[in-house]
Amino acid sequence: MQRKYYTRQTVRGPQSDEVMGGSAILTLHEAEKYGMTTEEIPDTKIFKITYKDQAQYFRAQNPAQTTGIAFQASTDKNMGRSLLKRAGISISEGFTIKKSDPVEYWLEVFAALQKPLVVKPTNGTQGQSVFMNVAEEGAFRTAVRVCLQHTLHISAGAVVEEMFQGQEYRILASAAKIIGVINRRPANVVGDGTSTITQLIEQKNSDPRRGDDPNDVLVKIKVDNHVTSHIESQGLTLESIPEKDLRVFLRLNSNISTGGDSLDVTDQVHPTVIEVAQRAMAAFPGLAFAGIDFMTKDITAPQTPDSYVIVEVNDSPGYSIHDQPYEGKNRHGAYEFLCVIFPQLRNDFPQPLE
Repeated sequence: MQRKYYTRQTVRGPQSDEVMGGSAILTLHEAEKYGMTTEEIPDTKIFKITYKDQAQYFRAQNPAQTTGIAFQASTDKNMGRSLLKRAGISISEGFTIKKSDPVEYWLEVFAALQKPLVVKPTNGTQGQSVFMNVAEEGAFRTAVRVCLQHTLHISAGAVVEEMFQGQEYRILASAAKIIGVINRRPANVVGDGTSTITQLIEQKNSDPRRGDDPNDVLVKIKVDNHVTSHIESQGLTLESIPEKDLRVFLRLNSNISTGGDSLDVTDQVHPTVIEVAQRAMAAFPGLAFAGIDFMTKDITAPQTPDSYVIVEVNDSPGYSIHDQPYEGKNRHGAYEFLCVIFPQLRNDFPQPLE
């Protein structure tokens, strides 16, 4: 009997235990709606989907249609920056520090860029080991060391960029179209005039949509050193009582995996945002499906070279945030993903099934 995927399953690989992400579960659910059969290939985290006697494969949110070049370029932030720059797309000024580079070069990079800075691993995911608002040399040295230790791979490095001031968005796209745009709001709570920040966090975490796994559609807010230090920078503590309707941000980064909120804004974006996103997709040869991290001063206005930057392009985007946003419309990312794998699906079902 063929396995069904109605709940999160543990997929055990040869080197580590990993949990199937929410978007992969959505894909398998969606496939069943259209009479597709699915099969997990043991110890690979690769799934086979069959539709009308035609078989295709995907792993995480990466379809077999994405080329090896596109995969490599989107997983290496330095390579991705080069492709975006070549396409005339705005990116933050920055440099890459390799493991072999001496500390003297680190300091040259620090001196050459306008502060504050963002420091992140060249091949990081889900906001792990990303340092923001870095302005002091000591904090910079620490951030670079952590990023260089993020992976043991010989090509590992740290990307150092000037920090762009603007709102952050995730654009979900295929090679053919822009599917949805999410505003990723950093982890936050809204005061009610009587509850402490700790109590407000507990209340927000009680939302049944929030889980403990970073791959969940929404993730519980975890109180750690980043949260406490960011609260303290605002003159607050966990026991402070924010006044009614005051929004208190708990982190600088806006990743959903660290407790952020997903707000669908697809209907509000200016057409030039779509144009930039399409150019970004075309800059990566053979990229079939992706998530574009986009920052802008105003997403409703025409985009100019100095009003936006693309932070990075991800080959395996989680689209559960687009199908089940904290606020806004379902953009049916799972259906669009299946249309990339099986183009004939759109002819058979011009609209996604509910």
